[in-house]
Amino acid sequence: MKRGFDKACQTIDAMEALARKHDVFQFGLAATIFATNIEDARNILAWARQRNLDIVFNMLRFTDAMLGNRDLEPTIRLKTAKRSS
Repeated sequence: MKRGFDKACQTIDAMEALARKHDVFQFGLAATIFATNIEDARNILAWARQRNLDIVFNMLRFTDAMLGNRDLEPTIRLKTAKRSS
């Protein structure tokens, strides 16, 4: 998505403003980890901590019944690490 990160930051800023205004409003982040972003997981965590945001990491799962994403599995699933002998 064009400017996706910038747009997400704008939304996060707006949610943080709501949390400051309303004591009962709590806000946090969730990030789904998959093959193309697993190398950035530590960067995502550091970014959230720098902004003092709660964050939860979810592992990607594939199911046509709930998510309709089974066709994406071959390209973005996490691969099993190869072990050296």
